[in-house]
Amino acid sequence: MTILLFDIDHFRSISERFSREQSERALVQVAGMIAAKLRRTDVLARVAGDEFAAVLPASDQLGAMTVAESIGSEIVATGSGSTDPCTPSASVSASPSCPPRMAASLSCFSAPTKP
Repeated sequence: MTILLFDIDHFRSISERFSREQSERALVQVAGMIAAKLRRTDVLARVAGDEFAAVLPASDQLGAMTVAESIGSEIVATGSGSTDPCTPSASVSASPSCPPRMAASLSCFSAPTKP
């Protein structure tokens, strides 16, 4: 299981120059681009302002990095002709390998043992 975190770089300056409605439309467009690259089993959420998280329960770190690069490239390409292009930053976090039945229940993380 992996988690992707996306942040739109310098979005505050973009939102200060345009109306709230235009800024929200841009975020909806970005969210649509992210969602289009995800599978039915993946979950996308807006975390805060210009930050999004995607949970990819059936992906390893390499697979998630490939998805993140694909999403980032599309976002950059979409805004490449703009005077204020959106550029994303992405982080990938992967869980340790878990047996499938444990991963399905999301219980593969264990508390650290006390000495």
